[in-house]
Amino acid sequence: METPELATYSERLKNGEGDLFLERIAQNDATPSQAASSFFYSKASGDYAKWFAAGPAYDEAIEAALATPDRDEAQKQAATAIHLAVDEEVVVVPLAAVYWLFAMKEGVDDFLLHGSARHVRWGPVRWSA
Repeated sequence: METPELATYSERLKNGEGDLFLERIAQNDATPSQAASSFFYSKASGDYAKWFAAGPAYDEAIEAALATPDRDEAQKQAATAIHLAVDEEVVVVPLAAVYWLFAMKEGVDDFLLHGSARHVRWGPVRWSA
């Protein structure tokens, strides 16, 4: 069932009314487990945890990723968690990995790309043409 706008989608998600939910997940900060802990972790806020929690092994991997100060270990634990959600528990089926696209005219300099539109730094952008 298609929803006409975000409010209807959110209400149906809240009530578990749907067979398939299409989401775009963005990595909004530098924490390797940020996106993974927001959707499939049983202790995540919102309605996602209620319907899409990937189970105790997933939670264990995410909690290890969140607890370690070692970035490499956090990435490893987050990858383990995503493997569990996708390949073992099948609570999510990735359709595509899409990069944010930025288009600008020739002469724009010093634009720093970032994986989240919310965190693009516009301060150093300048136009030299």
